[in-house]
Amino acid sequence: PSYIKDAMPFANTHYVKNSVSDLFEPISISDKWAFDLVTYYHIAAVANEELYVIKWTQGGTSIDSQGESNAHWTADFERLGGGNSLLLNFENAIRSHIETDGEAFDIRAMLWHQGEGDRGDIGKGTEKRYYNNLRNMIAYLRGVVGNARLPIITGTISHHSKQYDATIEAAQKRIADEDPYFFLIDMSGATLQDNFHFDGACSEYFGKMAYDALIDAGVIQAKKLYPRRPW
Repeated sequence: PSYIKDAMPFANTHYVKNSVSDLFEPISISDKWAFDLVTYYHIAAVANEELYVIKWTQGGTSIDSQGESNAHWTADFERLGGGNSLLLNFENAIRSHIETDGEAFDIRAMLWHQGEGDRGDIGKGTEKRYYNNLRNMIAYLRGVVGNARLPIITGTISHHSKQYDATIEAAQKRIADEDPYFFLIDMSGATLQDNFHFDGACSEYFGKMAYDALIDAGVIQAKKLYPRRPW
């Protein structure tokens, strides 16, 4: 969105992606962006503290060790075999940057969006294990940051996606019902730019809703945006 391009770099915002050793830098934009960029923009507009983002992302990945791709978020590391542990990569990045920045570094929340890589048409029962896998992953990450109430903000998969799975969505909703610090945004009707990815309008909506969820979680003290659904 043009208002985001015009605001680059965001004030008091520091960013590192998929790295244990790189230094934080201002966020730069390319022709590819996701919902979280919109969230950072709105946080930067109201923040009276420095904002630090540690991001670890890879497309098409599963939590389950038998899910899609060779990289997984499972907390059951013994099942990985020769697979790549995205969870350990993320943990190492978090711990490295906490050590570098000392006690002043305070992790307030996590943005998360995933689920397609565990869908049922893979044929390995990964969708049936998603509820436990996601719960275990959340518990592990909360242990890493030392906060059992760390807010997790996420969204459902669009029903228009070729990788939508009703069992995955049901697991997400069940966790949201059980965990008061797990905030689930309904993206079921979101329109797509291809068979899988949100289009610009829905990515922007998701980012604004994530911002409002951070307010609901008490992470941000500000007025909510209450964005209108674009579908």
